[in-house]
Amino acid sequence: MYWCDLTNFPSTAHIALTGPIGAGKTTLGKQIEQALRQAGHTVVFSEEILSDAVVHLLELSNAEPQRYMELFQTVMLMRAAVRQTALGDQGIIIAERPLEESWVFGRANLALGRLSQEYFDQVYRPLHAEYKSPIKQLIIYLYVCRATAAKRIAQRNRSGEATYGDAYLDALEDAYFDWVVDCCSQGRMLVVDWITPLPAEQLLARIDEALKNPTQLIIAPQHKEESSDPIERRRAHRLRLANIAHLHAVNAGHL
Repeated sequence: MYWCDLTNFPSTAHIALTGPIGAGKTTLGKQIEQALRQAGHTVVFSEEILSDAVVHLLELSNAEPQRYMELFQTVMLMRAAVRQTALGDQGIIIAERPLEESWVFGRANLALGRLSQEYFDQVYRPLHAEYKSPIKQLIIYLYVCRATAAKRIAQRNRSGEATYGDAYLDALEDAYFDWVVDCCSQGRMLVVDWITPLPAEQLLARIDEALKNPTQLIIAPQHKEESSDPIERRRAHRLRLANIAHLHAVNAGHL
């Protein structure tokens, strides 16, 4: 087991929790917040909480994307921008779904024709460039397989999530892969295999090392031909993400 003295954890840090729907970000965020508070740190956990009105808009956008999706995405972008701006710089900031991650959802909806290219270019591109996370923010990507995510989604039974559909989840998976590989090539992301979650204190030991030595996170992208078969391509992507999680654990000396 690898642990760290949480009293020596950096007193100021920006940590972003990201990952597929159903990965377990909220549960982990609360566990990390509790562990760091018990160690005497000032901690703010920014949880993504959807109001009933936003959930209703989500359901409408999934049922009639051509009519409601751009409105829903605009609302979500505005909420994410406000959350990220309001967090400030004091203490340890733990954010669930930073604004940068919204690019993933935009790419997925664009690929499915649920957003227009004009909307994506005029809204997502400039906003993504303006609010892209600074290098000082460490992104934690919780890697889970589709079966695990689906099980967790079913267990929590949140309104609106049952209407996503396989096509949308497939498109999200593709967009996440591109984003994760890009972030890892810059040393801005720690990928963690979250199919079997670690204790919060054990993960914090890895986060502590990553904050102090981000170069250990750099994983060069692989250049190779991808299969034209989407099933084979996603199988290769899943294997690559699992391999990155393994390499990050090895580089940190935790395997």
